[in-house]
Amino acid sequence: MVIGIRLSMAKDKTDAAGTMVHTLDISPTGARLAGLREQVAPGDIVTLQRSHKRAKCKVVWCREMGPREIQVGVQFIDTDPTFWGVNFAPEAKTAEEKKMWSLLGAKEK
Repeated sequence: MVIGIRLSMAKDKTDAAGTMVHTLDISPTGARLAGLREQVAPGDIVTLQRSHKRAKCKVVWCREMGPREIQVGVQFIDTDPTFWGVNFAPEAKTAEEKKMWSLLGAKEK
């Protein structure tokens, strides 16, 4: 799921505004981010901001994909299940989705 977010480095106090990056994958415990142009290292602490929500994360891995194009994997330090605005629970199917499966005569997935 692609979501635009702001990433700030904890070690760089001058970077208060942060850098706009985007997600490639999200999960309840972290994300794979792309669009970062600054060097980070595994173990660095960063802050993600999505709308008015903030979350501190630890950089787990980083990979340079090209000149000034870095992908990173981050893990939430304090888990906030509402940070992404997505319900990851498998039983979170909407009534519309259940209705669609019944109209199609197919078994619900």
